[in-house]
Amino acid sequence: DEGEIQTLDLEAESGPGETSVTGAYPEPVPVRRLELVAAARDGLDTLRLDRLVLDLGDVQPKVVAEATRQDGRYAVRATASLEQMDIARLNRYWPPARAAKTAKWIADHVSAGTARDVLFDLALDLDPDGEPRVENLVMSGSMAFDGLVLDILAPKPPAEGIAGTATFEDGTLAFDITEGALGSFEVETADVAITGLESKAAPKHLSVDLTARHDVETARELLRGEPLDVLRTDRYDRVGGQVRTRLQIGRPLSGPERRLEWETRAEVSDASRPDAPLGFHATEGDFTVEVSPRLFVLRGTTLADGLPVEIEHHQDLAGGDPALVMDVRARIDEAGLVSVGLPD
Repeated sequence: DEGEIQTLDLEAESGPGETSVTGAYPEPVPVRRLELVAAARDGLDTLRLDRLVLDLGDVQPKVVAEATRQDGRYAVRATASLEQMDIARLNRYWPPARAAKTAKWIADHVSAGTARDVLFDLALDLDPDGEPRVENLVMSGSMAFDGLVLDILAPKPPAEGIAGTATFEDGTLAFDITEGALGSFEVETADVAITGLESKAAPKHLSVDLTARHDVETARELLRGEPLDVLRTDRYDRVGGQVRTRLQIGRPLSGPERRLEWETRAEVSDASRPDAPLGFHATEGDFTVEVSPRLFVLRGTTLADGLPVEIEHHQDLAGGDPALVMDVRARIDEAGLVSVGLPD
């Protein structure tokens, strides 16, 4: 139509100032420098943001977006990216109008680390009349990280040196961990998910599935005391050996019932114990161990005072006086008979 803009191409730069986006941030955001490349088509019904760079001092986010006008409002799809930032500062730039509980969980449980290749995907409605106002904001994203300090098993110390990737969407925050340490645990892989963070109806829930390598002493440290609190005896204090463990944990984070559910399965190699049950000295043990709040099961082979034996050990942990059942079997050759003082 005559007098209406049909197409527009815009390139702009600015110096220090501030930008305000009502509905996303409560206060204006200081900006050191801004670069903008944008275009409008179809009588401003279609807007395209080809490049927006905001120098905020400690970070320089980049944004690309496209908007289509419908019934006087723009439906916007945008992607914001950051190459690198201190993850402790993530909460500062997270739009508090959306997924605020997800941001708070990160702030409360992640105390250090570096985020890389950070992506935020945003869908929103924008009212162009007057001051820009964001409505119906939906946000998801992903990042890589390293050097993370992650607190998920309080009151145990937090996991440190964590590396991997994370995603968040619809109130679910998920970590895919490829490296790190939980105390003396050398974490090989771990999946950590927190669900229901933004829901008023669904309960918040934590799930952890990790594999780790460690020694038996480290396993005792984890099993003794809160939050697992299953090892309440010194019966295993003199056991040694190397362990590869898979530990699975589930815990409600809201609601009246917040009991921790967990189970672990471990492969123990080169195990030893000088005062094993039945009075023998156990060495060179190879066992499979399954532990939960209710049951301890050990199966495998060892040398009992030099004799090869098979052991199956069951212990009920649920009762006040744990019941112990043990099955020990050995096939003794002539040399073995002599070693225990029996006639050959």
